[in-house]
Amino acid sequence: MPPMPRHPIPMVPPMTDHEYEAFDLAGPLPTGITLLQASAGTGKTFALAALAVRSIAELGLSASELCVVTFTEAATSELRGRIRERIAEAIAHLEATAHLDPDVAITTDPVLIALGRGTDGQPIESAEHLLRLARLRTALDEFDTATISTIHGFCSRVLAIAGGASADTPISSDTDHIVELINDLFVSRFSGSTPAPVTPAQLLRAVETRLKLPDARLYRWNVDDPGPNAGARVRNEFTRSGKIAVVADLVDEVVELVLQQRTDQRRRTYDSLITDARAHIVSSDGVGTVASLRARFSLVMIDEFQDTDQVQWSMFRTAFLDSNSQGISSPVTSSPVTTVLVGDPKQSIYRFRSAELSAYLGALEYARTNGRVFSLRVNWRSDRAVLDGLDHLFGGLAFGDPRIVFESVDAAPDHDVSPFAIAGAPATAAVELRTIGVSGAPAARTVAFADLVAEIIRLLNTATIERDGIAQPLRPSDIGVLVRSNADASRCARALNEAGVPAASSSADSVLGSTAARHWRWLADALARPSSASLVRTAATTWFIGLDGPSIAALTDERLSELIEQVRGWATDLTEGGLPRLMASLRAGGLAGRVLAAPSGERDLTDLEHIAELLQSATSGRPISPAALSDLLTGMSAGAGDTEAESTELLGRRIDRDDDTVKVLTLHKAKGLEFPVVLCPTLWAAPSGSRGSLKHGEVGGQRLIEICKLASNAEPLKGYKDVVAADKQETDGEELRLIYVALTRARHRLVVWWNPPASGQPPLATVLGAAIGTDAKNVEVAALVAASNGTISEVAAVSGPPPALARAAVPTPTLEVASISRNLRDDWRIWSFTAINSASGDHASPSAPGAAVWQVQPEAAPLLGGADEFAGDDPETLDPATPALTPLQSAPAGPAFGTLVHSALERVDFTSGELDAELTSACAALMNHRPLAIAPAALASGLINALQAPLGGPLGSTSLVEVTQVDRRNELDFDLPLAAFDASKIASVMLDHLPSTDPLHPWFVEAAAGALDVSLDGMLTGSIDLVARTVIGDQPCFWIADYKTNLIRTGDYSGPALATAMHHSGYALQATIYLVALHRFLRWRLGAAYEPQSQLLGAAYLFLRGMDPANDSADPAGVHWFQPPLAAIEALDLLFATGAAS
Repeated sequence: MPPMPRHPIPMVPPMTDHEYEAFDLAGPLPTGITLLQASAGTGKTFALAALAVRSIAELGLSASELCVVTFTEAATSELRGRIRERIAEAIAHLEATAHLDPDVAITTDPVLIALGRGTDGQPIESAEHLLRLARLRTALDEFDTATISTIHGFCSRVLAIAGGASADTPISSDTDHIVELINDLFVSRFSGSTPAPVTPAQLLRAVETRLKLPDARLYRWNVDDPGPNAGARVRNEFTRSGKIAVVADLVDEVVELVLQQRTDQRRRTYDSLITDARAHIVSSDGVGTVASLRARFSLVMIDEFQDTDQVQWSMFRTAFLDSNSQGISSPVTSSPVTTVLVGDPKQSIYRFRSAELSAYLGALEYARTNGRVFSLRVNWRSDRAVLDGLDHLFGGLAFGDPRIVFESVDAAPDHDVSPFAIAGAPATAAVELRTIGVSGAPAARTVAFADLVAEIIRLLNTATIERDGIAQPLRPSDIGVLVRSNADASRCARALNEAGVPAASSSADSVLGSTAARHWRWLADALARPSSASLVRTAATTWFIGLDGPSIAALTDERLSELIEQVRGWATDLTEGGLPRLMASLRAGGLAGRVLAAPSGERDLTDLEHIAELLQSATSGRPISPAALSDLLTGMSAGAGDTEAESTELLGRRIDRDDDTVKVLTLHKAKGLEFPVVLCPTLWAAPSGSRGSLKHGEVGGQRLIEICKLASNAEPLKGYKDVVAADKQETDGEELRLIYVALTRARHRLVVWWNPPASGQPPLATVLGAAIGTDAKNVEVAALVAASNGTISEVAAVSGPPPALARAAVPTPTLEVASISRNLRDDWRIWSFTAINSASGDHASPSAPGAAVWQVQPEAAPLLGGADEFAGDDPETLDPATPALTPLQSAPAGPAFGTLVHSALERVDFTSGELDAELTSACAALMNHRPLAIAPAALASGLINALQAPLGGPLGSTSLVEVTQVDRRNELDFDLPLAAFDASKIASVMLDHLPSTDPLHPWFVEAAAGALDVSLDGMLTGSIDLVARTVIGDQPCFWIADYKTNLIRTGDYSGPALATAMHHSGYALQATIYLVALHRFLRWRLGAAYEPQSQLLGAAYLFLRGMDPANDSADPAGVHWFQPPLAAIEALDLLFATGAAS
């Protein structure tokens, strides 16, 4: 995988205090590229929401023209809520001031004030006032059309615009696939006398690092052969350089295999989602996508930009900013889009997730050269006293790079006087250093935690915070304890709880590394093999059954048989009802009581339910086999990091209590949070060494990965020392930034423990040393306090039993059973074609004798692929006289075959010149897991036959092999709200418009007469096999294809026979639902350009067994078209939305 070309990173001059102009939220709206450089607490989200509201009101942007990207689901949810809230506030303000004198001030909010003024600062005219109000009201109504998403959501949109099946590829970890590939390589290459240069585990580390950093390269140190007479040192360097080259070649080879495998198997990870989107954007194929993005969006805002990397920056830069003159590969002719980047480089702490500070610095220089850079300079979080103390601690400190220097910020106007007070204690500084003075880290931790507990109890007993003008006691939830490691978090929470202080811990380590995950794996193994006595015995030790060691040893054969039957019953629950039914059975057996009986019960139950939620999400709640559940758990665990740094937002362990508790958090988990009181008992300790990724750093503008030790188990050679030094500089800088994150969470009071290091240079020592102009080894807290002008105080930490906690400090809430004052509805549910068809009874049974060869599946969930096809067809029961009209005529029947065919068709490009080989490969891969009585090549041949067949109807001789990847969308999922009405109305409305000559007219007559007697209310969900676009004349037209592998025993796939099949299986209802869904989708995507009368062609039901290239294009066998009048679709669209068709 050759590295992508990168934009050069010019050297940005060091930042100085207030180098950039303060950003005025009420000033001129930005154009072009603008970078807002923030500090902790300066209101990044507030600024983004303000720009969105003002752009809508003043510039006339619609909600759909707004694109906001951030990096976590939580941040996305917060941004979405904040922007919607600000739009509502702006509407309320403009409504309240519509008839007031412009000079009458009713708010001090600068954004709301700006909405009533023009660019000259003068009040706007009444007409403009009403226009801005109307724009905001429309934006609120259409808010869901705004793109406010994570970086992965944005990349999914890019790939969707690019078109093709790749946009729908599921996202998952592929670590297990990489491990399998590496093991296969070792077996084939190093199983003989050839020794392997590295172990499989070492190779996996290198490959994963290389995949995580796609633009990096392995540093190769080439040494020419010095000849046999060279000295030992020179010869040794030559030998080692050769070993390094072998390892580097091996890593690159595996990476190429992984990338090829991802493409061939349509597999995508979260990292590859971003790299795939970037690769498309910067290529010549991305010209249309860039133009589409620039045409759609008028304002792009990217939050937390300090956490980006070079891949993301080059993608955003190409997509929205660059022109041909700036050296991009694709010929962009559209104008750049107004783009606002917001970030605080002092909070760049996600290097382990491939964040590159150099990307932020490159964007900074780009903005300095091509746009504007502003700073957010008012802290809305902390009291002035806290900010003064932080100024003294951080003043002049560079955070790992001379270009990133601490910037002093102003306190908000109402933060001059703190609402926090401690009764009966002398006034102390808002920032306090508590000195430990004990040798050895274990002993120092013991003192720190004992002193921490005592200090928290003291504060709960005596401290108050003024809220709404009333001094109220400090609550446990007002306190945040920030620690370095997961172990520290657990120990701290345990110590607080033992002292009677309610505490809950949360860390960034993966829930899949917890005890609960181990119990889940043991249960899944037993569910997969319930007849195995040993696996059932192991499962019996879990919380799900709850037997201890002596009870297991004393199991009788009769009791063991009961346990086996119990596990077998759970396996049946899983197979028939999925995770929801399994969890219901487990809970009914007293699961929660058993778990909560242990001291760590709340923590364990939280983890157990978290994993259940992950499994349910991964399976969509659908039935799953125990073996598949076991494989899913294994795959999820393989993809989860085993360190705090490697865990994802989704897998991070959650707070185990949501009541009034002290929150104990690791530093990464605390980012973005704030507390009235923050205590940091372990920042004095040196950070633990990182595991996992290899060392890497930027050398000469290129990120290099160091594999010297991996290859030769020796100290780095000359060239590699540069990489190691760069890695250390980046790591040390990030540690300093973690200190900044920790110390900027406090609103009113900050307490930090300090203990001099016995060796090394912990980051806190660097901070304290820099504050008094000395090195980290000679920190004197007394000198620091003396020089702080009273902004920092010193207290000696003490160990010993904590004071008693006053009962009033932690009030116990009075609980009562909730009462429900309204009637609960039990008729609202999620419907699908299959659910409606099943609930309607036997209306779909054929009226003609001897025609009952189709059966409707009874599942209520929406079915994908071939799962809506029928299991009763058996090729061995065909009439022997029936000729095999097409190659698929003698293929197996049933849902399994249908699902395989659907999957194979989704994987291939119909227009590929290698379609035969690609389809054969896809069939073979799928049949590895689902063997069928047909050879992959024979199946592929039959499918190609169908793909080359004419489609007839409005498409005439056009075949599927003419549908390109960009003109097709596989498995278009939809979820539509359903008003309350009887399903028979669908048929009645259709009969109002459908000609009586339509082959499906009789089905709608039966359905309207009562065969479709189902009360609907809720949501309608489904998945359309294929939505395709075909240009007819000069107009793009859209149509639906639904693949059917139904086996008709007579072998007759002519029009009348297919109409009978459509009738008896209820496919008329399915086609109707799908056309309404597509109509809504096109109306939303195309807007005013959508002309449904000519562009909505209808639904083609493709009975693949009957399709053949030799068929008559005017009325081809195997193809049934349903083309109801547009008036019917529009009336049904209204019926679904309102319950009435007019």
